[in-house]
Amino acid sequence: MGSAYCLLLELLSKLLKELEKLKTQMNLGGCMLNKRWLIALFSVVSMVSSISSAYIVPGDDHGRPPVFPGDDRGPIRPDPGNPYEPNPYEPNPYEPGRGEVRRDIWVNRTVMNESFRLLDLAGIGFGYRGWQVMAVEVELNDARFANADLLLRTDGLVDDTQRANARFIQLVPRSGSRIGDDFRSLQLDVRGRVDMRRISVVLSDRGGWNPGPGPRPPRVETVTLNVFRSTYGDERMDLTRYIDMRRFAGAVVESVVINARADGRAALIDVLASGRTQGTLSLDAYSRDYTLDLMSRPRLDSFNSIELYTRGRLTVNTVTLRLLRGI
Repeated sequence: MGSAYCLLLELLSKLLKELEKLKTQMNLGGCMLNKRWLIALFSVVSMVSSISSAYIVPGDDHGRPPVFPGDDRGPIRPDPGNPYEPNPYEPNPYEPGRGEVRRDIWVNRTVMNESFRLLDLAGIGFGYRGWQVMAVEVELNDARFANADLLLRTDGLVDDTQRANARFIQLVPRSGSRIGDDFRSLQLDVRGRVDMRRISVVLSDRGGWNPGPGPRPPRVETVTLNVFRSTYGDERMDLTRYIDMRRFAGAVVESVVINARADGRAALIDVLASGRTQGTLSLDAYSRDYTLDLMSRPRLDSFNSIELYTRGRLTVNTVTLRLLRGI
């Protein structure tokens, strides 16, 4: 910038000398010449200043970016890039290994409260009977504005649930989820709104449980019951009225997890299966989870019941049942 000002001063000096010569040659007088001379001088100075400033590059003589007075942000930084580019710190999508294939379902639109029948959409037919579903992966176009829960269902039962809070969301069915043997339908439910790019189903023809002689391993399910009920003495609470018995008929109850608190100093809960006491839980004044394994492992049907017998003032928030199917 200093060299530009030196050039400007040199040009002004030469201009003054030329104007003095012009004044002497024309021998014109007084006021009119002085007025014209000043106007011409001002015009030339403005023109030269504009031309010189057009070639001045912000920064100092060493090429460093400028820091403006009162600006505490420091030097101007380069553009951080496109915010919509993939985040390198997000988990990579599931990569199929040997003996595995990926079937893609391209969506490329906004999805709101929809269900996808994955086997039909991915073209997975009878030729894949016995193949195991290793993962179902959902890729979003933009996860910043996503507001949804993703549920993976096999034969209508929820196998996995994930929140849509990243570009890649992976849902993994439980071990032994073989097409045609363990389930016949695979469905993805979107509860909310997301901008979805694609859904990928990763299949494997090896690994996991090998169907053959011997018993199959049971399928494990968890069902959370929203109770939110307070009691003020000795009361019975029948949990079967909170359960869809048509959906879970025949499942074996392995354990219960009760989230509750005592509204006084202490309270007790007896867990009963078909009238037989399975255990007693002692509550304190803080809401927390209390787990109890059932000794008799009752089966959910019209002949059995799961009850809570409460003693004292307490509040039951939720009850989670761990169920076994296929036994």
